[in-house]
Amino acid sequence: MQVLKNVSRKNKAEKQTQKIEERKVLSTTYLETRKQELQEAYPAHRKRAKLKEKRARILRQKAQQKHEAATHAVDSLNVDAWVKLPVMEGTLTACKLVAVIPGNDTYIFANRAGLKVAEFTGSQLAHMIVTENSEILDTGDEFESVLANGVTGLRENRDKSYDELTGDTA
Repeated sequence: MQVLKNVSRKNKAEKQTQKIEERKVLSTTYLETRKQELQEAYPAHRKRAKLKEKRARILRQKAQQKHEAATHAVDSLNVDAWVKLPVMEGTLTACKLVAVIPGNDTYIFANRAGLKVAEFTGSQLAHMIVTENSEILDTGDEFESVLANGVTGLRENRDKSYDELTGDTA
């Protein structure tokens, strides 16, 4: 805006002067003044540009980390995981992961009634998590850990008698 005002002032001053040489002097004076102003402002502009560049780099790194975390979270989903998905517009619905097709990286979800409601690729799910359009409620690991603990317990107790397992001493 300041530049426009200065140019306007210069043009008015040139129109008021009748002599060509006075116009040249005014024009040269204006150009030298503008050049000096730009030279004085250059370091500040340069510093501001470096700060913006640094901030943009930090934001890109944060976005990359967020995307990597979301991708890792999606990759760690097991069948029977629960995820809130935007099945109906505007609302998130809890859906159960019923199948993972590794060949084309497809995740198939069903609602609580067992009906298929959504099918997404891994990258689509990661993007929805990053943009907070979905949320992982349960990764499905609990069932596997309970099953593993049960199998481990059976292996440890297979040589014990019924009385030892129940605590009956009668």
